[in-house]
Amino acid sequence: MIKKTVMSMLVGTMVIVTGNLANAQSVPSLNDAEFTVALQWANTNGMTKFSDEQSFKPFEMLTREQAAKFFAEFAKKELQKEADTTVSCTFSDEAQMDATLKASVIESCQLGLFQGFQGKFDPKQPLTKAQALTVLVRAIVGKQDEAGIPRWNLYFNVAQQRGWTKETNVMAIDKFVTRYEALLLQYRARGNTDASAGTQDTGTGDIGLGSGDQLSQILQQLFGEDFQDVTGNVTT
Repeated sequence: MIKKTVMSMLVGTMVIVTGNLANAQSVPSLNDAEFTVALQWANTNGMTKFSDEQSFKPFEMLTREQAAKFFAEFAKKELQKEADTTVSCTFSDEAQMDATLKASVIESCQLGLFQGFQGKFDPKQPLTKAQALTVLVRAIVGKQDEAGIPRWNLYFNVAQQRGWTKETNVMAIDKFVTRYEALLLQYRARGNTDASAGTQDTGTGDIGLGSGDQLSQILQQLFGEDFQDVTGNVTT
């Protein structure tokens, strides 16, 4: 009973902390010069309509429907890819999609980036690191064999080889990513479109949250170094 009470308190504290970090006006600046340049690049190329850190909300999670636009624009503007409009992309949960993002969801599918799972897209679900790397590899390298366990295993291997992640455990990337992390993944991969190119990841295992790493530090203090959000079946 005591253990359950303590865990409930910790989870409640996490929700309050992450909610405050995502929404409060007093969220400290990332103080990250690379992020500033990356945000300007993303805004200029139409991947986000936001041009300043506060509006972009870097500490919030990126939903799958938001990610669809984010990565579709990256594929078109940065990689010069074109959607195959002859491909039929329909999802049983289209009614749940934001009206302004539905076209991007369909386009991301026709670009070969997202494909959903069992007929659903799960538009409101947060994007995971496994999904982000899978989509990035599909966009730059091409689709990999997904018959393995986990199904993103080969995408993880490619991401490792190209320096997009320093994680060594394939299951460690089955966790939600912030808008900040997703943006830096794209920005660092933008010039890494051939086998000879290389990009560098920062941190001991993954992209951190700026020089202060505020959110990461708070979660680690509450739950330890191994804290992560595991989402089960990864839909991409």
